[in-house]
This record gives sequence, C-alpha cells and structure tokens, in this order.
Amino acid sequence: CTVNMRGFAMSPDGRYLYMGTLNGGTGVRGAVVYDTQKCVVTDLYYHYDGEAGLEGSPFSYAKGIAADDRGYVYVGFAFSKNYNIVNLGIAQQKDDGTLEEVAFEAAYEFGAPGDEGGIKVGVNGVDVVKIGEKYYCYVMTNYDYDALYCFDVTDPGSPKLNKDFGQGGCIIFSDSSNTVAGNNFTLDEGQYMDVDDDGTIWLVVNSNEGSDGIMKIAPDGSACADVVSLKGVYCVEHEGGYLLCGLRDGSAVVVLDDTTYETVATIPLTAEYGDRITRIQIVNDILFVS
Repeated sequence: CTVNMRGFAMSPDGRYLYMGTLNGGTGVRGAVVYDTQKCVVTDLYYHYDGEAGLEGSPFSYAKGIAADDRGYVYVGFAFSKNYNIVNLGIAQQKDDGTLEEVAFEAAYEFGAPGDEGGIKVGVNGVDVVKIGEKYYCYVMTNYDYDALYCFDVTDPGSPKLNKDFGQGGCIIFSDSSNTVAGNNFTLDEGQYMDVDDDGTIWLVVNSNEGSDGIMKIAPDGSACADVVSLKGVYCVEHEGGYLLCGLRDGSAVVVLDDTTYETVATIPLTAEYGDRITRIQIVNDILFVS
C-alpha cells in the first residue's frame, strides 16, 4: 500500500508494480517498486530537488509512470515547486529488484526550476509503446502549460523528441494556433492516457467548454480524430475493443464499446479503495486499478 498514489504501472510480464507516492507518511516522494512474486518493496526511484526553505520534503512528484517490455521504466517528475520544468526519468529494472537510472532529461524547461515567477507546470500522463521497431514515450504536461510530448526512446539512454509528431515533437494545446481539438471540445487540462500499438492516443481531457471526455488523437499528432464524452473520467485503458474508464471520484470503472462509445458494463468500487482512480492496466488478462 502506498499513500496518495498517483502514478502507476506494471511491468508487461506482471512481475513488478510501480507506484508513485506523492506525500506519503515517509515524506519521500517517488516511484515505489514492488515485487509481486516476493511480495516486498525492492526500491524507491526518486529525485531530490535540494531546495532550501521548502515546506515539506523537496522531492520531485512522480505522477506519471509507464513500463516497456525491455525492462525500462519511465517516470514523469514534476519539480517540487511545480514551476518551469518537468523531467522524464528512465530507469532499467534489475534482477535484484532495484532500478538503475539510464537517463534524466527535461521534457519541458523554461527558466530556473522552482522560480514562482515563471510558468506553473506539472505532469500527469506518461505512456510508452512499441511501434514497428521503435519505442516511443508520451508525456503530458499540465497546469498553465498543456502540451503532449512524444520522445523516441528506442535508445532509452538517449531520449530524443520525435520530430514527426505534432509540431516538431509535441502538441502545444496552450498555443492559440493549436488545431488538435474536437467539435466544441478544446483541451483545458490533459490527464492520463493510453497509446495503441499503432500510435493512436486516447487522452483524458477536461475541456475549456466545461465537459470531460477522451480525445482520440491521430498517431502523428496532427488532429483529434474523435471525442468520447464521459463526465468525471480521469484515466483510460484501451483493450480488446473496449475503453475502460476510471472515474475521478473513485466510484467506478466504466467500460465503453470503443466504436459506439455505449456503456457495456460498470465496475463499482467502494470508498475503501480510495477517492480517485488514477490508472488502469490489463496485464495477463488481469485488471489492475490504482
């Protein structure tokens, strides 16, 4: 169990859980590594900002986590003051249960990290997918700067912006010239996402028009192909012809047909599980809900 969990992922082989704790009782923020075979915590992947005078512990927030089939884990780190920078940390899962960092790069950077006179920026959604022979990692920043970045992580030690995605590697939803939007549905806040094997993106969105839903974004980031309206949605998993949608209030996972968007099932959850569903994954035909 972790306290105030936001980021979550599971290794494709089902061996390790990665759980992002924000303000746990330890005061340390990071991605907890849990071995599901040995039923023990084996590591904590974190970054220390080292700022003086901060209220609380100056550790970065690990809000978005993903894992690929090569044994690499991708963590979106928001700076502890949530200003001017979001980082992408990449670590390799070792046989002893620990993570060894191979890269730590700025996904977005503007001015001095933590400078409250700058731009407030955080991170929520992170996902990774293999398309053909390449691996891509997607990072969604939010607050005052909403942008979806796509990194080529085929070489995990040297992530590079995929310049063929969006406009030079990203979709800047905050830009007035942005055209990736649905009919009367423009992005105000981007939340969590799931990316298909062909690169199609299902991104949970709070819209400027006051509604909630999921943007279906073209693989090249050029357009919003469709919009799925669903009040209170916070995260999504696309699997086997269905969209599994976790609600922000933690009350249920709503299952939609991925073509008609009709509700085909509702999985209720009690308050004992928590007050927010932040990530859903299906691994080896088992549904995991954080």
